[in-house]
Amino acid sequence: MNVKLCFIVLAFALAGCGGSLMNETASQKKAVELTEITLPEAEKFVTAFPEAKRSISHFKSSGSIPCWTAQAILHNRFLVTIQIPVKIDKNTDGTAKSISIDGEVTRVVNEVVSVGKLGGGRLSIAYGQQVKPTEAQWEEILSRRELTGMLPDASSRPGVPGIDGTRQ
Repeated sequence: MNVKLCFIVLAFALAGCGGSLMNETASQKKAVELTEITLPEAEKFVTAFPEAKRSISHFKSSGSIPCWTAQAILHNRFLVTIQIPVKIDKNTDGTAKSISIDGEVTRVVNEVVSVGKLGGGRLSIAYGQQVKPTEAQWEEILSRRELTGMLPDASSRPGVPGIDGTRQ
């Protein structure tokens, strides 16, 4: 009888955890989407790179500034990243009600030189050159999906096997 009771309690506990984790994920997804339709900088990036990996860090944390981050791969070798610190006003249920910029936007291009696999699904990533594009270079990246304005030989550098696993 006690074994059955423990199993039932464990099942309810796991269901409760799963539900709250699912709600947190749904809330974060909604905040990501709200950022992309509210902030022009985020919307431009997603329009240029619809395949980009996007997330919001520190969504539930009260001590850190949440940050919308998006990363896309160019020329199978470069990670193009934008990070926008955001202020999230939340509804009573914890979902995002409104989003605004809460700091300086960071734009960076990192060259990935190699990607190796470690145990446990982890990766070993070697980075090469890192460039912070000017406004004009950033606009070129978004409009042409090219790095030629800042790295003229970017498209002729060899691709890196496994680079897809490097995005956050």
